[in-house]
Amino acid sequence: MARKPDRQPKKKQLSTRHERKSRSFGIEFGEPEQVLSGSLLDSLGNILHPYNGYYEPPISRAGLSRMRHANAHHGSCLIFRRNMLCNFFVENPYLSISDFKAAVLDYLVFGEAHFLPHYNFFGEVTRLSHLPTLNMRRMPDTEAGLEQYLMLEPVGVSRTVFEPGTVIRAAEYDTGQQIYGVPDWRNQYWFAWRLQKCRCFGLRRLLSNPCFPTYRQ
Repeated sequence: MARKPDRQPKKKQLSTRHERKSRSFGIEFGEPEQVLSGSLLDSLGNILHPYNGYYEPPISRAGLSRMRHANAHHGSCLIFRRNMLCNFFVENPYLSISDFKAAVLDYLVFGEAHFLPHYNFFGEVTRLSHLPTLNMRRMPDTEAGLEQYLMLEPVGVSRTVFEPGTVIRAAEYDTGQQIYGVPDWRNQYWFAWRLQKCRCFGLRRLLSNPCFPTYRQ
């Protein structure tokens, strides 16, 4: 007499699928915080590096550069402001249009821009070249009160130290500290960061949808 096959595994499989369909998730939000207390910018400051001999920026330069690409609206707004300023640029033998565009973008992204003047045999300024603000760091002033800067190399640990008083800097004034410039859109950090987090959360929910083509159990 033939034995009937056991159907118990199929029932267990059906129950497992039912549990997957009835699975729920929850979202928790923290307590509301006041604007005038507990701000992130209150903990920022300039710390003199004990080994490298320069001040650490109050806000990460690499983080500011990446924040420009956080969303399409923020990056296009900075480019629009740069292009508007370039429309009023007057050609001259001291500063090229490419150096001017790079300096303006640095000023909008990082809150400051740097130039290096070049001199001729008679000590006259012949032209100004742009220095990338991403790698620029400020050192303690000399005894004579001259500002001194260094530029970190993109690759490796080498650096270029400039003579005191040779680097020209245009910075956005900050009432909290006067060593580095801070961009005027710093209050929008939380909005861009929160928008990016929401976008990543929505993408994860989309990929976990069984109707999505790349859904995997």
